Amino acid sequence: MPQVAYFKSFAAYDVPLRPQGPVSFAATAGLSSYLVTQYGDDGRLAELTKVIVEREATGEQALLTQCAPGSVLFFRANASEGGGPALGPRVDYAATIEQDALIRGRVAPSGFQVSWELLRRKPLFRENYAYWPGGALKERVVWRADGRVSRWAFDHAGRVESAGQDQDRNRHTPAPAV
Repeated sequence: MPQVAYFKSFAAYDVPLRPQGPVSFAATAGLSSYLVTQYGDDGRLAELTKVIVEREATGEQALLTQCAPGSVLFFRANASEGGGPALGPRVDYAATIEQDALIRGRVAPSGFQVSWELLRRKPLFRENYAYWPGGALKERVVWRADGRVSRWAFDHAGRVESAGQDQDRNRHTPAPAV
């Protein structure tokens, strides 16, 4: 079963990319971007996704019970009748791991008001790697948010055999969702 790990960034542009700054999922709550990685049973990096977090101030709301001033609260983002986000039930950040959108609120000094913003997690790019039995990189596939797909094939020594870019993402298996 693949092992999922989170990182702040990656070091240099080595191939495969080298994630650095490991963090827990909980620590991604305050980041504007982060990496989601999956490692195969052999311990090699199989997939790396750079996630950006877009923020949109969405409003204020009264709280029914007082909360600690300055505390940060998380809520599910529900769809409103007008199509925009609506404040859903309060959740722990860890419960949002599978969500593309969530709402983060900061409690006002009174403790009875919360200013909230919609957070949207969007994949900027995703890289998948395959390896030869000896451990050398066999293939690298990069999916970009704009739909471009690039592929590189490597020989047993790790040298590039072929490289190509395909503008039509639909001709290939789509990148798995984050």
